[in-house]
Amino acid sequence: MIPALTTTASLPPIVRQDIGVQMVARSQPISHLAATHQVSRKFVYQQSDKAQQALNESFAPSQGDDDVLFNLPVTKNWLYQLILGLVLICHSSYRKVVELFRDLLDMPISIGTVHNRLQATATKAAEINKSQDLSGIKVGLQDEIYQADKPVLVGVDKHDVMTLAGPALAVRQELYDFHCFRTQTASRQVVSQHPQAENSAAQSA
Repeated sequence: MIPALTTTASLPPIVRQDIGVQMVARSQPISHLAATHQVSRKFVYQQSDKAQQALNESFAPSQGDDDVLFNLPVTKNWLYQLILGLVLICHSSYRKVVELFRDLLDMPISIGTVHNRLQATATKAAEINKSQDLSGIKVGLQDEIYQADKPVLVGVDKHDVMTLAGPALAVRQELYDFHCFRTQTASRQVVSQHPQAENSAAQSA
């Protein structure tokens, strides 16, 4: 029996599959298959059960939306990525992240956990940003944006922006034109609401 178990452990998947197929098709007696591959009859029955189960699943009626599309191995790192995706991509609040974990994953987490994961990621991102070589930027375009009601200085490399071609450049131009249009419209509204400013503007023109 020991040699048989040793042989069973060394059988490649393709041979196991062939044993199962032959058992389901009943093309060979079980004693012949066991002797040919030097395995036990119990092992042959096991391969037969696996082959039959796979066959049944292949021809099982579809359950529609309840069909399992794929199995996702969930790890702690995967959950941390989910937190980042919800906040950075979906712009979810901390409380919404906690709510999703509770209602969909049946896994309670605290707001502090969400905050700590984001802070840890921000620290790593800061290290990556500091390691970037900016010596090649000759002309920089700076601007100021507001994040969480705090001013943040941002900038881009002019030459990198100007190397955009085709649709990407066209989209940037359209966004720029739309921004200018909104600025001009807002200015006109201010002038129309303040006649003195309109007179001043006319005199200066």
